[in-house]
Order: sequence, then structure tokens, then C-alpha cells
Amino acid sequence: MPAPADLVAGTAPADPAAFAGSGFRSPSGNITCRIDGAETRCDTRTRAWSPPDDPACTFRSGTGLVLRAAGAGPSCGGERVRARGTAELGYGTHLTRGDVTCVSRRTGVECRDARTGHGFATSREAYRIY
Repeated sequence: MPAPADLVAGTAPADPAAFAGSGFRSPSGNITCRIDGAETRCDTRTRAWSPPDDPACTFRSGTGLVLRAAGAGPSCGGERVRARGTAELGYGTHLTRGDVTCVSRRTGVECRDARTGHGFATSREAYRIY
């Protein structure tokens, strides 16, 4: 499925060969992401926002947002995405793996599943789940 046109408008596709692993990091290194077959996860190391209130989730100690076929939400555990060894996804570029596309901008990283329309955006200042 092609990347959503509204999501990638004004960006260039990243060379998939440069992303042999499933992870990438923002140029600042503050956001690290992994696009796996069943899950896309981004962790925001330094942030000014508080996580959503979810008593079933230990997100308060974490920094991640996840995207699965059922939708997007806070990470409830699992291993954080490590910056070491991940390629940099430059500002103004996007990476597509399967149905999921992630875009890196100076304002943060946004990932969306083109098939379901679910996604999230994260930055130092805020997050959004849709």
C-alpha cells in the first residue's frame, strides 16, 4: 500500500537500503523508533508532556508510543528502542515498511498505518494518538 499522500507531502523517501535494521533515530537523537511486522514503536527520551492516564499500563515509567493493527497508544512495557546502531532518518524524509510510514520533521516524528489509518505523532513538546 502506498504511503499516505497527506503524511508524506513535502518529504522525500529515505533509501531503504540505509535502514537494514528495523530501527531509526531522529537527527537530534531524542526520538528512536522501530518498525517491526506487528508493531511500530517510538520512544521520546526527553519530553515536556505527561503520558496518558491508563491504570492498566505502566507507561508512566516509559516514554513510548506504539502502533499495532488494532490502533495506537502508549507502550505498556517492552524494551525501549535503542539509539545505538540505528540509522538517522533525516528531517524531511520518510521511511515506509509494509503498510507503516514514519516521517521525520524538525517538529517530531509521525507514524501511520496506511491500511487502518491509525497512528501517532511524538515530539519533545507533545504527543498525539489517532
